[in-house]
Amino acid sequence: MSEIDMENKLRRVLFTFLEPNYEVRDQMYLEKLFIHISEGNGSAGEALTAVCEEWLQELVKVCMGRTLHSSITAFTVRVVALIVKDPERFMYLYKKQVLDEVIQLFKLKFLDNVGVRQAYVTLLSALVKHSEGCDYLITSELWKDAVQFCHEDTSIYVSREGIKFITEFLNFLLREDSGKVDAVLNLALGPLTSNSKKLIPALEMTVKILETALFGSETCILYEKLDRFNLDSLGWSILNNTEEKEILEKVTQLLTVLYFTSLQYQNKTSDVTYIQFNEFQSKLYNLLTVLATRRLIPVFVKVLVHSQFYWHKTAIEVPQESDRRPVVFEIQLIILQILPVLSTVVNTKASENECMESYKNKIFELTSESTQRLGYCVRDIIKLLDNAPELAHMAVVNLMLLKDIMTRDQAVIVFQTMMYTLTDFLPNFNTYVQCGEDYEDNFVIQNPELLSCVLEMVTSLIQCFNITWRDSVETICLFTMLILLLRNSHLTSKLAVQTLQLMLEVIQKFMPPNLALLVNTMEGSSISQLGPVLYKRMHDTNWEVRDSALEVLRVVSSIAEDKFTAFQDHLLDNDLCSLCVVIVENDSESYVRASGLSCLGAMVRVSKYWSNSLASHDLPGKMIACLRKESEGIVRREAAALMKEMYELRKIPNSKLGEVFQTMADAAVGDLHWEVQINSLCFWCKVIEQELSDQGMIDGTFPSVTFSRVDRKIVTLTANEVKSRLRKALDKLSSLGCLQVLLATLEDCNLQVAQKSVEIVTSLHKLLSQYGVLAARNSLPDLISSNCLKKDQSDKPVPIFDTFAHEHSRLDNPSVSSRSNGDVQARLKASDEVIESIIQENDMRLLQEVYNNKVNGVEFKGKEVHHRTVSADEFLTALLQLNLTDIAERTHWLEYCSDDLGSLLDDILASQIERESNAIDCY
Repeated sequence: MSEIDMENKLRRVLFTFLEPNYEVRDQMYLEKLFIHISEGNGSAGEALTAVCEEWLQELVKVCMGRTLHSSITAFTVRVVALIVKDPERFMYLYKKQVLDEVIQLFKLKFLDNVGVRQAYVTLLSALVKHSEGCDYLITSELWKDAVQFCHEDTSIYVSREGIKFITEFLNFLLREDSGKVDAVLNLALGPLTSNSKKLIPALEMTVKILETALFGSETCILYEKLDRFNLDSLGWSILNNTEEKEILEKVTQLLTVLYFTSLQYQNKTSDVTYIQFNEFQSKLYNLLTVLATRRLIPVFVKVLVHSQFYWHKTAIEVPQESDRRPVVFEIQLIILQILPVLSTVVNTKASENECMESYKNKIFELTSESTQRLGYCVRDIIKLLDNAPELAHMAVVNLMLLKDIMTRDQAVIVFQTMMYTLTDFLPNFNTYVQCGEDYEDNFVIQNPELLSCVLEMVTSLIQCFNITWRDSVETICLFTMLILLLRNSHLTSKLAVQTLQLMLEVIQKFMPPNLALLVNTMEGSSISQLGPVLYKRMHDTNWEVRDSALEVLRVVSSIAEDKFTAFQDHLLDNDLCSLCVVIVENDSESYVRASGLSCLGAMVRVSKYWSNSLASHDLPGKMIACLRKESEGIVRREAAALMKEMYELRKIPNSKLGEVFQTMADAAVGDLHWEVQINSLCFWCKVIEQELSDQGMIDGTFPSVTFSRVDRKIVTLTANEVKSRLRKALDKLSSLGCLQVLLATLEDCNLQVAQKSVEIVTSLHKLLSQYGVLAARNSLPDLISSNCLKKDQSDKPVPIFDTFAHEHSRLDNPSVSSRSNGDVQARLKASDEVIESIIQENDMRLLQEVYNNKVNGVEFKGKEVHHRTVSADEFLTALLQLNLTDIAERTHWLEYCSDDLGSLLDDILASQIERESNAIDCY
């Protein structure tokens, strides 16, 4: 579509919005239209913007006398915001008085609409992007509207955008006109002195302004401006006179950021001295002490979370005194934050443990005297509370917020804390590890949320920091802990899944001592209990647990192949291979069956698993039945992947190969699940690779000499010999149905399938061209249409490809090549008519056929496929005619239809016409 046509269509749509009683039928239309306008660039973007400016001028004239739909008004204000980001366009709308008129229209009629308010604040934020807009904000005093919206707190989105605008506006004023800063601060911070409904939003705004001072380049000026408000005294006054949780959280955050801003101010004016840092730390610790003594532990933890973020962003160097032991401030913060967790440790055996004592000594050595005093105070208070486990749970949840900014040293301390917390949920190690019995533990029943958070935290730390025994000696016990935890009879299904997921991570990271040291034995270690635990969990009544257990088994099977071969006998001794087959056949949940097949895919790669167990279960036959009878696509997908693995490893007996090839051809062409088709095409990739390998190809090329199995001697691979071998491979692939599959899937309706087929065909095309097999041939009709079917007089389906094959044989046969070309053209015309008839086939008839097939018990879960072998000559001829770039063109076409501005405008106009038609139909 040309730019002019696009402009005209956009103009029609926009002016349609101004029609009386226009109703917005779909909000997404407006959202998508705005995105297209905002993403316009170059000359096309300029043209669209010009159309919007023209529309806005008309809107001001039309809408002063009547009311637009609120969605159209919000859209209008957002478009204005988009335009005024550019200083020149801002000046154009300002001089035309369009900007003033739109704002007045909004303020008169839509002041209470949240969507329009948000759009209005977006407009103000756009104006603050350049000095001309900021000057306009100052003279018009529109910034006061944003402050008012924030104080009224009608919507979290409006408040958030409003506060963001105020901070950006203050940054401009600090750089260009600091004299105006006082007026903004007076209005924004005014409600702090009164205990009104505006107190909470005013506290939130003050926090954001202080954060602007903390992280901005104008820290000194803004901090000095804020100093006259005496925020420290004001905050403590509010803190001492309220019990409301939300106010407490806001005012403590205010005091926290105030102390950090004060330290940052000192850091920017001169280097922070030891005395100044101690003063800062005393203020912060005093706040924490007050919160602890008032038993406000949740607020206590939140202050520490904010402190961690502020310290991470400022990274002020802590001054040290030579006569004192150096302390790391972020370590002090993290240790204070884990206090609620440490205070819940009730397992006396863990306290007596040598590692536990070492951990306590480490904590003691890392902390300063003031941190230790505060820590003992908090510990004694928490031990008196009845909800200590709940506080520990809350502390771990807040620790999760910090994992992205933690240092490695902090992460190790948290990891060790979580490890000792896990011991609270376990019995004595030695007793239950050796006996292998299940047990009951009431602490798990009483505190499932805490255990869940601890498991999640340990998993996240291992993933983010790759913690090993070098960082924490406690890692050597983690696998044992998980084994014990899975033996707990009271473990919920959610906790069992989390434990298995952590176990999976532990095994993948080779954290158990046997795996870490690659000691290829399992005697006397907890890892010897893995098989029985997995066997039990694979029988769990909850399908998520069975699925997670199978995922662990899959990883263990992969490791057993060559990294830790002791797992081979272990899994066989616990009959896990046979159990996996039983699950694949009988489990009621499709996800579990799919996971079981994925697990078998890893197992078949281990020779001992195959020879001692899997070979006796007729897996090829079971996969054939699965691909033809299974109703769930995800299961068939994994069945196709397993079939590929077995074929690659030559695990399929010759007696089954014919049925396997037929089944995999059906699945590649006719399955209704695209991932099944992809995996089936991957199977055919392996078939091609194996046939080429049988003809002497090594790593994609033919060597100069090779051993001939037929002649039982070494032969030289001349050019003619290579061509002959490639023709033999093509003939074999033709007899297997592979070439038919490739041509059929090239025009599959699913682009991923077609692209995979193109990838394979392109690779073959390159190979055959490289060795001179693909020479110029007679031009024939497009052979891809062999997928289409025609019906003869007996109504029996016959591939149209037969027609083309017949023509090909006539052209290649001298005895019949003298026949008139008119006959060929007539047949080509007939084939075109057949294709057209299929395209115009009645949809209801097609649906009826599908329904009848289903009722009649057709086993294959896909489109009905009729095969006729494509010969090597036919395939080579097809390769010369194929336009493989057509797939990319189809992709582009789909993107155009789904994400094109012209298509969207057509939809909007069509919806309006449809609405009018429906209105007429009502009469």
